[in-house]
Amino acid sequence: MLTNTEIAELSFDEILEKIEDALKISTDNYDLESIKFVSIFSLFSRMNRIHVKKLLELSKQRDKVFVQRQKHYSGKMKPEHYQKEELQVIPEKKDIDKWVRADSIVQEIESLVKDQELIVDLIERAMKEATTRNFAVKNCLEYKKLIQG
Repeated sequence: MLTNTEIAELSFDEILEKIEDALKISTDNYDLESIKFVSIFSLFSRMNRIHVKKLLELSKQRDKVFVQRQKHYSGKMKPEHYQKEELQVIPEKKDIDKWVRADSIVQEIESLVKDQELIVDLIERAMKEATTRNFAVKNCLEYKKLIQG
């Protein structure tokens, strides 16, 4: 069983691997497979809750960074800031948003947010697939009963 911290630190590929493993259906024992639904859905729900929370935190950070970089490019930061990070060119007011969007710090946090959005989307699709998996297992059990008479 993964801890919440371990779940939060999983990469997209690691989450995908966990999802694929969880959704596999063993044809050897459909009865056991039908029982797994609750634990699979519970795992996916925990993953979703943790990663949605992480997405919200990243979105807040992105917004703060965006405002800070707007202040930077508009020349509204304290003089100490510009000693550490010199402003080579002061853009015109109408161009500040373009400069902010092109800023490497903003692009980095934006990339993290986009990656987290992909993870949340993956987990939400896995939750739907788990429900479909459950119906498939139930159908297999009914078919097995029908054949056995």
